Amino acid sequence: MKANELRIGNYVNYWYSALHKKTTRQITALRREKYMISGTISEFNYDYRLVKPIPLTEDWLLKFGYKTTKIHHYAIKGHLIWIINGNFICDKNGVTIKHVHQLQNLYFALTGTELEITENETSKP
Repeated sequence: MKANELRIGNYVNYWYSALHKKTTRQITALRREKYMISGTISEFNYDYRLVKPIPLTEDWLLKFGYKTTKIHHYAIKGHLIWIINGNFICDKNGVTIKHVHQLQNLYFALTGTELEITENETSKP
């Protein structure tokens, strides 16, 4: 994952190498290939090489509030995502979206608003 792909608010996986465990976190600040990640006892600077993208799934679309309107079709506020041959495709520009942070960035670029986990899903990153 390239450091310049991320924005504050993006969800990522962070690899705790000492614990051999990955966890889902949200970027809270950016600084020269280092990130501040939420959800820790205190916030530390994390090396970008330990931050990995989260594969986009239908579960993530639902967490963000997308609703199923047809088979293989998810919508939120006029923004549609199609699932074609296992790929998530934006209806506005035909872009294939592979990771959660890409969906968040594309949604912001198209709507000017952040894509956030809905209230009833906050306990499930």
